[in-house]
Amino acid sequence: MSRNKCAGDFDYDGFLDVIYHRANPELEYGITLDFGNVLIDLSKDQNIKRIEIINASKILGVSKYDLKHIICIIGGLNIGNNKIELTLKVEFLKRNRNTTVSFESDILNDYGLSENTITVSAGPALA
Repeated sequence: MSRNKCAGDFDYDGFLDVIYHRANPELEYGITLDFGNVLIDLSKDQNIKRIEIINASKILGVSKYDLKHIICIIGGLNIGNNKIELTLKVEFLKRNRNTTVSFESDILNDYGLSENTITVSAGPALA
């Protein structure tokens, strides 16, 4: 089992209600994992290229206004023989306090991916 780390930056589009996380755009695209409204692009060597959270406010159970104040996103992708588990924690500022919401999901490993653990950390993109 290998362990990969992924760091990058993210943007939130309030109009489309989508969080974009860009990690390794230079890597060659391999496959997209579909966790419903969370899409993860992996490179051919199983590193995360990009994460998209579609309908983010609904998925995370917070307002679009709150998502405009995201501090960081931390998560993990655990690829096993039979299933792939995703855990995301989104920290944002609400009423001058740090607040964290979580999202967890899993899918069957129908992609033939080898066992791997990938950790994700992202801060806001600088304009």
